[in-house]
Amino acid sequence: MKNRATLYLCKQRKETQMAQYKSYTHVLRIDKDEVQGILCGDVIVMPKLDGTNASLFVEDCVIYAGSRHRQLREGKDNANFRKSLIEKGDELFPQVLKYLSEHPHHIVYGEWLGAPGNSFPGHIKSYLNQGFFVFDVYDQDTESYIPYDVYSPAFGDYDKLIPVIGKFHNPSREEIEKCLDKTDYNLTPGSKGEGIVIKNYDFRDKWGNIQIAKIVRDEYLQQKSMPKKPILAGQNEENFVDKFCTDAFMSKCQAKVMNTLDMDEWANDKKSIGMFLNLCLNDLMEEEFWGHFKKKKGAVDLNRIQQLVFTNCRKYLNIQ
Repeated sequence: MKNRATLYLCKQRKETQMAQYKSYTHVLRIDKDEVQGILCGDVIVMPKLDGTNASLFVEDCVIYAGSRHRQLREGKDNANFRKSLIEKGDELFPQVLKYLSEHPHHIVYGEWLGAPGNSFPGHIKSYLNQGFFVFDVYDQDTESYIPYDVYSPAFGDYDKLIPVIGKFHNPSREEIEKCLDKTDYNLTPGSKGEGIVIKNYDFRDKWGNIQIAKIVRDEYLQQKSMPKKPILAGQNEENFVDKFCTDAFMSKCQAKVMNTLDMDEWANDKKSIGMFLNLCLNDLMEEEFWGHFKKKKGAVDLNRIQQLVFTNCRKYLNIQ
């Protein structure tokens, strides 16, 4: 498989012929029900980078690019990741392309911090280096992730493999949390990153699904500490939105929209506003709804939640 020729095939091929894209496993906070038991067995910890999720995969000798939820196509890029693959892939991540040429049934997942010289796509803007930072490899034949110790040597001298900062067997949560003090990877020494990602390659939830956990540092938590006072009837929705639909949460959603639309600067046009409102609502419901309401009594007014979220979003964008 010739890297450069393959990349041009990716650019010129009729994109009505969709490849077999597979999104990365959704990373859940460690207190979620689906990841209970993930600390039983052999566990590794990696620093959590704040860029945009990206992937590279092969089909019919063609290398394709993906984002968190979709295959990237002409006109539908994500922070110029596909463009960088086509125009500078041999320069930016040749070892990754070589790995895929030798392992065409694997998918390489990573965090894209933008091409050198471009703006950072995430919330943190102080990373030392940009590029494609690999954090996992998936084997489509076995339908499982390949352990770090297995895939990392195969990337040769590639200097953007997110490192393991902790290895444990049956650790306590307290032991895992100590790794939060070792998250200065790709940051100035002494800096603290967004958090950590916890992996147990043998762990499956009760439905047999692969799950991955995370812990986010207090400085980056997107929820507010709410005063401990009785919640009156009809106020559950307001409490939920006030707690989780914060400026930090909306800032990350705004960055995702900008990446999806390839925006250098935010513009309050109809398309970007609509995408922002819906992304904030969808992410809030997916990440926080069940955990917040599962032990509360009474019906939940979903229309009220949508109204409150959209109101918060419009205030954040300074629009009516």
